[in-house]
Amino acid sequence: MEKPVPDFAIFQNDRTKASALWIKEVGEWRRCTSRDFEPIQVMTAILRNSSDPEKTLVMIAKIIAKIN
Repeated sequence: MEKPVPDFAIFQNDRTKASALWIKEVGEWRRCTSRDFEPIQVMTAILRNSSDPEKTLVMIAKIIAKIN
């Protein structure tokens, strides 16, 4: 039985400061720059501590879309 593919995932390596994001619709890991490591780390902490991480992620995405 195949494992379900997540809609979104974050990879971070504290030792190398490497980060990557998985978005199901894109279908591949997107590497981030080393300067993105700390902001992604903050976002990860917010999601982990959220009572509704899915709703929190949607709100973060909307804020980022407004910035760009």
